[in-house]
Amino acid sequence: MTSSQFVIASPGHASIYDAEAIALHEHDALHFIAMGTRRGVDGLPAEVTRLKPAIGLFTYAAGRTLRPFAAESFRFRLYPWFDQWVKKQLRPGGHIISSYAYANESFKWIRAHGGRTFLDGGNSHPDNFWEILTEEHRLWKSPDPPVARHYYDRCRAMMEHVDYVFTASTYVAQSFLKRGFKP
Repeated sequence: MTSSQFVIASPGHASIYDAEAIALHEHDALHFIAMGTRRGVDGLPAEVTRLKPAIGLFTYAAGRTLRPFAAESFRFRLYPWFDQWVKKQLRPGGHIISSYAYANESFKWIRAHGGRTFLDGGNSHPDNFWEILTEEHRLWKSPDPPVARHYYDRCRAMMEHVDYVFTASTYVAQSFLKRGFKP
């Protein structure tokens, strides 16, 4: 693996990661994509695809048997398992792309071994996200917090290991800048 190669880590299937993985692979810059699913990305060869279908199975079972907040909370509890699995496959000098709370230990490991970390910032900074949704939940008298507290804490902890944030939104970018990220 050259130092320019990337790992993409997502416990679920997301089309944005499909497109990123294909583009990186076409430029010989993809080490692998790690997914907690039973199916990989159409158009990517098996040698750059790592699957952990048990995560998807447990997520599906929780979604079918638990109320929505509990199922989502359970899914978030699976992230450290996914993260440890990804981390075992990393190589020094590589880079990683992932999203909130998916790969905290992997981000930390990559930085300690000469690579860079890239957060897929689909939502605003975790503190901003929590503040806005907490207010909405209060206004609508929701019995649940915006998201499980353990997920929010894990999102916040990940921020100290983020080098770059990918976002297509000025609003999201501003939420990171307001919390000390550099342009």
